[in-house]
Amino acid sequence: MTLPGRGLAIKLEASLAHDMREYVEVFQRTFPDKKVAYRVIADGVAICLGKQYLNLAVGLGMDTHVTAAHLDQLESLFHEYDIPPYIEITPFTDAEFLHLMAMQNYHVRAFTTAYFHPLDTIPATPSDIVVLPIDDAQRNIWIETVMDITADDTATSTHLATSVTYRPHTTCFLAYLDDVPVGASALSIRDNIATFYFTATRQAYRNRGVQAAMIAARLHYAKDHDCEMAFATTIPGNNSMRNIIRAGFHVAYSRCMMQKEA
Repeated sequence: MTLPGRGLAIKLEASLAHDMREYVEVFQRTFPDKKVAYRVIADGVAICLGKQYLNLAVGLGMDTHVTAAHLDQLESLFHEYDIPPYIEITPFTDAEFLHLMAMQNYHVRAFTTAYFHPLDTIPATPSDIVVLPIDDAQRNIWIETVMDITADDTATSTHLATSVTYRPHTTCFLAYLDDVPVGASALSIRDNIATFYFTATRQAYRNRGVQAAMIAARLHYAKDHDCEMAFATTIPGNNSMRNIIRAGFHVAYSRCMMQKEA
C-alpha cells in the first residue's frame, strides 16, 4: 500500500525532473532555431525555454544537500535568458536550501498540489466520450485541440504542444464526441509512474465530462501498461482538482513555486 510521505515525494519529484529534462531535449530537436537549455543541479533540474515558455527548476533538495554553489548554478542559467529564477519546492525540500532561498529574496509565487492514484480501483465512468491514443496522422489535430483555450487558461504555446507529441515514453490522447475531437491530453511513463499532463477541453464542449473521461482512459492505460501509480498536479480549487479527486486520486503533498525578487 502506497502512503504519502517523503519517500513518495522523492520518487515523484525525481520522475518529474527527468521528464522536464527530456522535454527540453525534444524541444531543442524539434525547434533547433530556439535557444533552450537545461542544467542538472544536485538531484533536480532547471530548464529554460525562453520568455513566455516553460522556465523553472524542479526536484532540488529532495534527497541531496543543496549548497550556495548549486543555487548560483541555477540562477546563472535563468540570468542567461533574462528571466527571474523560479523554483518549485515541497514540504520535504532540504531545510538549508530553503534558508538559502530566504536569504536570496525568494518569495512565494504560486501553489500546486501533487496527487497519486494507486491504480488498484478505477471508478466506472459511463460516458458518450470516446478517448483514444493518437497516431502520427492525428498530431496536428491534437495540437489544434490543445490550443483551443482562452487567455485565462494555463499558458501554453504551439511549440510546447508540438514538442509533447514527439516525446519518447509519452502517449497523447484525443477525446471524441460524435466523432468530433473535443479534448486532448497526454501521459508519460517512467519507472512505472504514469504522469498526467496537457489536459485540455475545447471551449465549446466544457462542462460535459470530457476531462473526466480523459482521466479515466489514462488510468486504464497506465494500469494496462503495468504502472504502479499515476501522478498529477493541479492548482488548488480548480475544476481539474475536483475531477482528479472524483477519479480516486489521493493528495501526496503540496508544492510551492518560489520566485526571486528582481
